[in-house]
Amino acid sequence: MANQKVASRGNSGGFTNTPSIIAQQRSTRADDKPFEVKAMKRSFHGVFSLVLILAAVVTALIYIFGVSMAWGLVYVGAIVLANPMALYAYCAKCACREFDCSHIFPGKLAGLLPPRAQGPYTGVDYLGTALSLIVLLGVPQFWIWRNKAVFIAYWIPILLGLVEIRFWVCRDCRNENCPMNGSRSGPAEPVRKV
Repeated sequence: MANQKVASRGNSGGFTNTPSIIAQQRSTRADDKPFEVKAMKRSFHGVFSLVLILAAVVTALIYIFGVSMAWGLVYVGAIVLANPMALYAYCAKCACREFDCSHIFPGKLAGLLPPRAQGPYTGVDYLGTALSLIVLLGVPQFWIWRNKAVFIAYWIPILLGLVEIRFWVCRDCRNENCPMNGSRSGPAEPVRKV
């Protein structure tokens, strides 16, 4: 029973289910596709969007290192600081972070950070997320705008990643507190390990 999950719902104080039984209970959604198929498709798009964005960040990093080793190291430090800030500000508050994160890796990493109560995002949460995105995506602009090929090689994967997120990941996300949520299936049930 140590590997079972408890979903806290209902007046009885909760019920115990394995992840596969929870998936079977939600076997169909609004468009009658099996939940597992939709989750796998959503996870593909979630991971693929992160790979696209990572490719852009690595492209910028390689170019910045080519211009200046010192500034390349500064950008590496900024990446190391900005990622946990975004994870703590946004992902750690998501109801889907442990078992239903479409991006998979941010949900797992957010679980390593200090726990946060799930609920509506605040201005501070949005500010923390925006600052981390400015550092990750905005800082490289100082160098890459000077080289048209690098600029294009940077922004095409970023834009494709954002399209993936908005039109495939957010559409089926169950985090009702997220303003980008496109799900009509209701809020995610908070699920925690026993």
